[in-house]
Amino acid sequence: MDHKLDIQTALQAFFKITQHGEKIGDDYVLDGIRANSSIDGYTVTLKDNNVEVSIFFHNKYSVETSSRGHFNQFLDTLSLINKKDYE
Repeated sequence: MDHKLDIQTALQAFFKITQHGEKIGDDYVLDGIRANSSIDGYTVTLKDNNVEVSIFFHNKYSVETSSRGHFNQFLDTLSLINKKDYE
């Protein structure tokens, strides 16, 4: 399956999750999305129960999911996180 990801949307959500999410182990969790980064900061990961997105250096990325529907729902959640005011 070919999955299109808007890197800017994903990275904005990553920032919000790490700023406003609950720290659980190595992850930050907000609205059902878990976020973490590699030690060097070159790779960030966003995931829920059905989708895992890894964003690498130079905006390369990989998506692991079993269905397009899960991926679309995941993208909707990232968009909602970006629109929501957590202050």
